[in-house]
Amino acid sequence: MGIFVSIGTGLAVLPLIPSQTQNLMAAGSRNISIGLLAGVLNGLGAIAFYKLVHGSNEGLWELSRVAPVVYIFIPVVIAIGSITFFGEQITPNKIYGLIFAVLAIWFLNH
Repeated sequence: MGIFVSIGTGLAVLPLIPSQTQNLMAAGSRNISIGLLAGVLNGLGAIAFYKLVHGSNEGLWELSRVAPVVYIFIPVVIAIGSITFFGEQITPNKIYGLIFAVLAIWFLNH
């Protein structure tokens, strides 16, 4: 399933490449490499999530218990990445939001 998603995404983006050549050259090889790595990691994450859903269909675990754990990583990774790579400020609201998100997942699973 993940292979089909990857191929479909590649085919959908393919027509855009010739018109974006100048932008790609301006981005630089480092930024393009980071983007490609992020895309590969995202694809691997999608494949892992499909396997997670498939395991719940076979009765290995309850999807309502494991899916929220997966989704907690989205805001946590975004917060860490925005602080690390983009120099965003750490505000009390961001810290409280992440704490409450983690607590919500804990309450859902207990």
